[in-house]
Amino acid sequence: MKYLHFFIFLFGVASNSFAQSSFKLDREFDIQPSYTGVQGVEVLKVFVKSKKEKGSLEKAKKNVIQAIIFQGVSGSGSASPFIQVNYLDDKTKEFFNTFFGKKHYLRYVNTANDGSITPGDFKRVGKYFRIGYLLKVEKAQLRAYLEDNGIIRKLGL
Repeated sequence: MKYLHFFIFLFGVASNSFAQSSFKLDREFDIQPSYTGVQGVEVLKVFVKSKKEKGSLEKAKKNVIQAIIFQGVSGSGSASPFIQVNYLDDKTKEFFNTFFGKKHYLRYVNTANDGSITPGDFKRVGKYFRIGYLLKVEKAQLRAYLEDNGIIRKLGL
């Protein structure tokens, strides 16, 4: 019996460490194009689902960067994604784990206004809040960063 508990413990530790090394996308958000700022800048309305209001702005920033890189945002200048998540090799997965884990993505996204939430963008839905933020994404700089690191090919090549 002692050995059974030991093997269950080892299996749990091994599966947990494997799960942390794989790359996952958060899909609990909604994005609406707002307007295009200066060339290379997108302004998007991002709605996140969160149990707490605290931390939801950072979650929205991460979600909008993930959407631009891996999904694209229909109706905006970012309709097609930079890269398909299905085609990530181990090197690229490690790059994005570091990019999102060490919060490098924060260099490319800011609030478009002072970070305030309009009354219609804050709703309680069951146990969760649905919170909308207006975010400005430096899409051209983000693309250049990914190109310089060999994650995506340069345009025209």
